[in-house]
Amino acid sequence: QRWDELSTSLQVAQGIVLKIAEMPRIVIAAVQGAAIGYGFGLVCVADRVIASTKARFKLGQPSLGLTIDGGLTYTLPRLVGYRQAMELVLTDSLISAETAQQMGLVSRLVSDAEWDSAVTVAVDQVSKAPQSTQNKLLIRKGFPVSLAEQFRSEQERFLVAIRGEAFRACLRKF
Repeated sequence: QRWDELSTSLQVAQGIVLKIAEMPRIVIAAVQGAAIGYGFGLVCVADRVIASTKARFKLGQPSLGLTIDGGLTYTLPRLVGYRQAMELVLTDSLISAETAQQMGLVSRLVSDAEWDSAVTVAVDQVSKAPQSTQNKLLIRKGFPVSLAEQFRSEQERFLVAIRGEAFRACLRKF
């Protein structure tokens, strides 16, 4: 029964990410702190990411002996490329906002002093570009595998990993 509950929870989380991806609106993620695990997935599905210079990013799942989820197998390699995605998965290191921007995870990096105005400007830019939502939908349609299909693969692999010895070993270390 616990596996069924976990599977249901994964489906709910995936549904949230899928709604964001398919939303006919531009989604701006504003990151001032840490985006780890599912939070990292939410950042990657956003259309634009504004980050504070103090923001940090980490996958988190690999350190627990789990496969990445939250749509990251779909969004991450599309944002940073296969090699960078694999580097993040293999090292599961905490990365700075500057590194995230260099990798293509962050659209704009701002200081705390600029924060409020930068977020306001980003929202204003979207509101002044009515074609932006159509462009979003067209760009997303250009990917050969849908996010929904990728979620099915992620869930299958995640449920196998969570029953595995690597995950149990990580839990014992906790």
